[in-house]
Parts: sequence; structure tokens; C-alpha cells
Amino acid sequence: MHEDEHNEVRTTAGLFGFDTVNVVLQVELPQLERNGVLIQVKACGLSTSWVDSVALCQVLSKISKGQCVGAGHDIAGVVVATGEDVTTLSKGDQVVGILPLDYEQSGCSDFVMVQEFDVVLKPSTVSFVDAAGCVGDSVRAYTALHYLGRLSSGDTVIVLDGASSFGSICIQLAHHWGAKVLTTSSSEDEKRYLQNMDVELAQIVELNQKNASLKSVTMLETGNLGADILVDQGIAQYPQAGSHKADSSLAHAFSFSSSFLIPLCHFLHIMCPGTQMSCTLLGHRMVANADILPIRGHSGGINCNIYDDNRLQNSMNLLPSKHDIISCLAVGGRWVTSKANLQLDPPNSRLMFLRCASIGFLFEHAWMLSSAQQGRYQHILMDIMEKVATKTIRPNIHHTVSFDGAVEVVKALEEVRVGKVVMTI
Repeated sequence: MHEDEHNEVRTTAGLFGFDTVNVVLQVELPQLERNGVLIQVKACGLSTSWVDSVALCQVLSKISKGQCVGAGHDIAGVVVATGEDVTTLSKGDQVVGILPLDYEQSGCSDFVMVQEFDVVLKPSTVSFVDAAGCVGDSVRAYTALHYLGRLSSGDTVIVLDGASSFGSICIQLAHHWGAKVLTTSSSEDEKRYLQNMDVELAQIVELNQKNASLKSVTMLETGNLGADILVDQGIAQYPQAGSHKADSSLAHAFSFSSSFLIPLCHFLHIMCPGTQMSCTLLGHRMVANADILPIRGHSGGINCNIYDDNRLQNSMNLLPSKHDIISCLAVGGRWVTSKANLQLDPPNSRLMFLRCASIGFLFEHAWMLSSAQQGRYQHILMDIMEKVATKTIRPNIHHTVSFDGAVEVVKALEEVRVGKVVMTI
């Protein structure tokens, strides 16, 4: 074997789902197995994890305590050594692939050790940066549209946050397969990028505009039929505090008559004076203060605040609510979500039922974690590289960074709203 000379490499390690990102300059590689391949990394795509901490712990339950999840999984590089039983690859081959979550390795390193079936040959016309910058998001988009969305030519597809790396590839694949595509933007930069794409978009819904309505635009474009597939990148679990939608929901929630509201206020005050209690009204989670508000005339009310439980949301990342998304679906529509802990209240479930709609949970790492799907996964990778080589898929690269600058970039990846950041070595 030739791995002895590469037994220690530098790597960036971190635990996704938390704020910790560590640098480990010397990491010992595992032994090269019979089907193993040692790859010298040339480029690695950086991205925030789509996996919540609970799911991540379940995936890594067999890993020894104290191990970290590598920062960066989408790699492109050159084969420098192979195991005895490797038949499809040889030394010097240029390859691309995704590191499985349970490998305890980081793509931000000089070398990585993978199995033969984790990677495929990279076309010579595709650069290392383009390959690493699109392979992960392409597998994700392929899974969302083909396997979960069951996209057919003529379908109407809504892709939220179309200017992101995943969103742009999703748009390109959907358009290539004959779908009518609508997307959303949250800033002028995102809108500008979408307008300059080589793909014809039916509509760009500007969610940063006060009167923007995803449902209205969708119904207008589809003749009130709705969209066949909707792919999200996160949703607002509850209405945003201070928004006009939240205010209207709040006003509707408390449009009770005084004959009901005043006794309710007194009941809450007697049972738990001066305390806070959690309640659910009309599908909106609230924290309600049990004290009674001053009653003027015949009106009364409860002092309450709606809070947003979506940890990923900020003022520049406007997310539609669950009700908005479901209202956009056609009969038999498919909602493909990245929200691992999605919760549907009975009214929303009833809307899904009446539409005969379905929800698919998008977790592309299942391909790498299931040995039974290796053949299908290899086909996906090869098809993606062929599409990149023929310019059917054009990677959306924001910028590249060196190894030394990767740590700071990983910490601030949520601020990159357009394109992908790629580390090069």
C-alpha cells in the first residue's frame, strides 16, 4: 500500500448544527481498505448543514464519543492510491463525490479516504471547483425533483430561494426536464441573479416586497390549479413577529365576543396569576400572559406575543408559512421539504388531505448511508457530471477561498445568499 506516506494530513473539523468550528492540523487517516481509495483533495464545496442536531446524533450514534463532523463533504480531487479490490479507478484519475456523514473525515483537507463507490470519474472539461461546487446540491436537487417530486414534463414547480446554489441547480434541472418554474427572491441581488439566468422563469416572487403573495402569483400562473411540486429550503413554522400577516392572524385569533373573552381572562388570572402559559389558537403558537388587560367599554383581551420558532430565519431570509405553501399546491401536489422537525397542525393536515397532497422529506445523505442504493447513487453522480460537462447544469459559484480562510467562511456561510463558496487547495 502507498498510504503510509500520507498517514497524517491537515483538516478543518466542525460539528454542524452548532457554532463550533475547530481546526485540527494533524489527523491520522484510517487504513486503506480493500475497496478503499485515497484521494488528494483539490476543491471542497462549503455549505451549512441541512441536518438538524437530533438527526445528526442518530446518524452518528455508532461513532465514538467526542468525534466531530467534518466541515465540507462535496469533494473533487485526484486518486493517489487504491485498495487491492478496486477495479473502476486507478492512480491519477480525477474524481468527484460526497463524503458520507459517518466517515469521520472532513472534505477540507489534503487527503480523504473513501470507498470505490463513493466517487465517480470527473469529466476532463469540468474544473475541480465547478465539480465540487455543484455535486452535493445536484444530488439534492435530483433527489427532490425526480425521486420525491416525480417530476414530469409540463409540471409546474415552485423552487424557494432560487438564487442559492441548490435553488439554481433545482431550477436548471426542472427546466431541462420540461417543467414550468416559479421561484422566489429575498433581495435585489437574488432577483438580479435570477433575471440573468439562462433559464426562462415563469415568475420571480419578491418576498421582500410587502404585498408579495406566493399563492396569488401561483394561482395566476396556473389558472387557479396550483403547483404540482414545491421545493422549500426551510419554512416559517409560525408567523413572523411584527409582520402584517402575524398582526392580521392575531386580530383574527382574538375576535371573540366579550361574553366569551372576559370569563376566559378571569379564568386564566385565577388559575395562574402573574405567570405565562403556552397555548395554541388557530394553528399559531403563542405565549400568553395570564393577566387581564384593562377593559374599556365592552371590549377585552389577553396580552400575548407571537414568537418565531424558526432558528434559521433572519430579516434577510423571508420564509413562507406552512399555510402559504399548502395553499399553493394543486390536487395531488408534492411538497418536498428540508424541515426535519416539520409539524402540521390539524387545519393544515386537513388542507393536505383535501388536496390529496403528499410531503417528501429531503435528506440526500440517505444515498451515502445506505449500501443497498450504491448502484442508483452512482448513476445519479454520473448523470450529474454529464450534465455539467454539457452545460445543462451551470454551477453557481460565489467565490473560492484557501484552506487557511475556510474556518471564517464556514462560520459566516448563512450570510451567503447567492451561490456556493468553494475551498481550493
